[in-house]
Amino acid sequence: MSPSTTIGPIDIRPAQPDHIELIGDLTVAAYHAGGHLTPGSPYESVLRDVRPRLDRTFIADRAGDLVGAISVFEHGHPMSELATEGEWEIRFLAVSPDCWGSGVARALMAAAENRAEAGGAGSMVLYVIDRNDRARAFYPRLGYVRRPERDWSPLGADAAPVNLLAFTKALPTRP
Repeated sequence: MSPSTTIGPIDIRPAQPDHIELIGDLTVAAYHAGGHLTPGSPYESVLRDVRPRLDRTFIADRAGDLVGAISVFEHGHPMSELATEGEWEIRFLAVSPDCWGSGVARALMAAAENRAEAGGAGSMVLYVIDRNDRARAFYPRLGYVRRPERDWSPLGADAAPVNLLAFTKALPTRP
C-alpha cells in the first residue's frame, strides 16, 4: 500500500488490523442504507470478513472517524472476480451514509486507482448491482464505461439472481 494521502479534511490511508470491525460494520451499514443488502443476508458475513482483504484496503478518516473503505485487487488475487490480465478490480466500496456526496468515495477511488497504477495496471474494473442507481451515475463521472458484455448474474443468498453490471476505466500508461 502507498503512504497516507490527505484530501481536504479526508485522510486516506491503508487499513490496519484495528480497523477490521469498523470496516465490516461500516460496509454492512452502507450496503443496507443504499438498499443493496437485505437484513440478515448471508452476504453480510462476506462484507464483515475484512481480514482476507485488509492488506488491499484503504480507509477514509475524517476528524478521527472512519467514514469509508475500499479494496483493490490485482488480476489473479483470490478476491478478484472480474479482473483479467492487466486489470485491477475495485470491490467493497462503502461510505458512511451521512457522508454521501461529500467526496469520500471520490477520494477512495483515487487512492485505489493510484495503487493499481503503481502496481502496473492498465485498467480498472468493477461491478455495480443493478439497483444501485447512485453508483451507476457516479462511476461514469470518474471515467468508467459500462461493459454489458461482462455483466454477471450469480445467484444471491436467497437463490435469486443478482444482476451485476460491469464498468471499466483505462489508466494512464506509465513510462
